[in-house]
This record gives sequence, C-alpha cells and structure tokens, in this order.
Amino acid sequence: MTGPLLIDAELWKATRTGARAGRGFRYQDAVGAWLTVAAWHGDVPWRVVVPEGVEDVTLHGPDREYRCQLKARHTPQARFTVSEVAQHIAKTARGLPDGWEADEALRIALVLERPVEGLDATGWDRALAVAGESSATLENALAAALGPEAARARALLRRTHLIAEPEPIEQALDLLQAVELPPAALRLLMHKLREIAVLS
Repeated sequence: MTGPLLIDAELWKATRTGARAGRGFRYQDAVGAWLTVAAWHGDVPWRVVVPEGVEDVTLHGPDREYRCQLKARHTPQARFTVSEVAQHIAKTARGLPDGWEADEALRIALVLERPVEGLDATGWDRALAVAGESSATLENALAAALGPEAARARALLRRTHLIAEPEPIEQALDLLQAVELPPAALRLLMHKLREIAVLS
C-alpha cells in the first residue's frame, strides 16, 4: 500500500456507538469497584453493592437505599447539561415504587464522569434540592422531563444526589492506603474488583 488510507469521516462517526457504549461500561465497572471499596472502608451509609440491580448500581445500607445511574462522557472535557441530569432523574423516577415519597430511606444518585454545566455536585450527604439558585433551573427541567408527573419534581430533588467523579479507581486506591500492599498489588486488586463487577 503506497497511498494514505482514507476513511469516510461520516461513516467513521456513525460507527462509534459501540466504542462509546464500551467506554460507558468500563466507567460503570470502575465506579462499582470504587463503591465496593467504600463499603469495605466503612465511612459510607451502604454496606451492599449490587451491580445492575434496579439501576446501574443499587446500594443498600441499614437505613438507606441508593438507586444509582452511572454515566460517562465520551467527548473529552465536555460537561453534562442540566437537561441531561433532569432526563436521567426522570428515568429513575419512573421505576420508583408506589408510595416512594413516604420512604425517606429511598434515594437516587447520579454519578457522572464529568461535572454539570451550571450545577454543583452535592456528594452523598446533600440533596440537589439545596443546591442553591441552580436547583430552580433543574427543577423546571425535571418538571418538563416528568410530563404528567411534574408536580413530583421537588420531592425528587429532595432525595437525589449528584456525584461528579472522573477517577473512581484513584478514589478507591486512596481508600485502600490502609492495606499493607505495594501500589502495584493494590492496582491488581482494583482490576479484579472491576472484573467482578463485569461478571455480576
């Protein structure tokens, strides 16, 4: 072959769906491993991690259940939008059991690889309803995404948590510092946990 290999740009772009999906699955596995290490470490309100449970991951603790969606961003440096966050929350809300408003233990968590434009992450302890001025914009977007269930937007935001974590494996390795193993062994352990998440 003497000339350059030319690939039709539009064809290439149209065939990237599998690569993007694969990247999302790898992110989910990494987050699952991190959340498992966090449960082992003990400084979180869950003790059991169920990959591909009710949502991408379901976390169970003595008095909390988090139904988590885990989302990667395939475009480097791109942020999520408030509209995307609203759509993800609305999707999870459709699977909540009847009477969920009365169950304070039931929570929603959205774990994102990148931050959200115009919306601060809350972590696991604070809900989006107390996220300041930006929560009003999110509430309007969520009401629109919920359609006939729009009146439930505020109640959903009172129990929804937003976590932005670009490096879940590094977070897990930080938690494992108490284990007396060399760094290379800890990384092997994390890859094994990711593999378990894939097979679950």
